[in-house]
Amino acid sequence: DKKKNIKNPNLGRLEGINLSNPTLGSEIPVENKKKLKDINTLSDIIYDYNSKDENVKITMIELNNFLDIKIHCNNNVYIKIGTDDDIPEKLAKAFSILKDKV
Repeated sequence: DKKKNIKNPNLGRLEGINLSNPTLGSEIPVENKKKLKDINTLSDIIYDYNSKDENVKITMIELNNFLDIKIHCNNNVYIKIGTDDDIPEKLAKAFSILKDKV
């Protein structure tokens, strides 16, 4: 989606992707289209989660290694996703655990 600005409290920081020449509203410049699909999946799930009235918010997606994806929360907890297989299921389980523990 093309946006006029990036001020949105429901978005987390994306780390580990080289954005040497980003353009607001354009596609993230990555060579591997599978990685772009994974980034979009993660972003959509986290945006939806952060839009809910939950105590725990996702603050950062760490993509330095796509075999060791990590999601950081505002309560000094991080979720180790591991590989990009079954991201929605892994995050659903993690969010359920977070909700039960907070």
